[in-house]
Amino acid sequence: AMKTRSGMVKDASADPPPKNKEGSGSADKASDEEKAAWALCTYAVLFTDSEKLTPSLVAYITQKLNNTPGLAKVQVKHEKDKIRFIIVRLDDDECTIVQESKLTNAEAVERLEQILLGVWVDDQLIKELPSYHGEAGPGHSLLKAVIGEGVVDSFFPLHDSKAALAVWRSKNWGIISPPIQEIREYFGDREAFYFAWISHYCKTMLLPAVLGFLVWAWATFSELKIDDNPIAPLFGFF
Repeated sequence: AMKTRSGMVKDASADPPPKNKEGSGSADKASDEEKAAWALCTYAVLFTDSEKLTPSLVAYITQKLNNTPGLAKVQVKHEKDKIRFIIVRLDDDECTIVQESKLTNAEAVERLEQILLGVWVDDQLIKELPSYHGEAGPGHSLLKAVIGEGVVDSFFPLHDSKAALAVWRSKNWGIISPPIQEIREYFGDREAFYFAWISHYCKTMLLPAVLGFLVWAWATFSELKIDDNPIAPLFGFF
């Protein structure tokens, strides 16, 4: 589900919910928090160009998502008179929980993903999609079923461009010391572990790199040949 956060779908922060125009100062701060929460709780479901994708099937998927507790009304997006993708987000109550619980971006994304994957297949899908021969009921995810049938390409969380940019522009970045905690809060544990491992690897290679350079310099500028150079084994080691 974490396939990509960019591509054809525009940034989540580009289309925020209506702002409260009353007052200023604290009101502006509140609207920024609402905008951030909205971006954290937003997914896109990208359709394919399959002939199986009919308006009635899109209506069925949309209705199933609209009737799911915790999800706000689905927004259908068109491109050149074709339904290209739909925008799904947590409803106001769920977004409030995200804010009050102070969940990170990655945790909010996971919360929405669990709700989406919890939408089960029912008998109506078999009518709308005759090629589907799977089972219906709990344990059979609707989104996984339509992805398997080639109707939906993928579903993925949308970027909050300001939050993402803040991570890359963080003052905690070092030459080989990335801000692991900030990366973890926005992108999740897997991505943070990757940066932590790369940072650790680079640090452990500093001493061998220095020694290797010294051995190379000695071997290069000494008059000894490779056959009788006593440090040749060290050069191979480093």
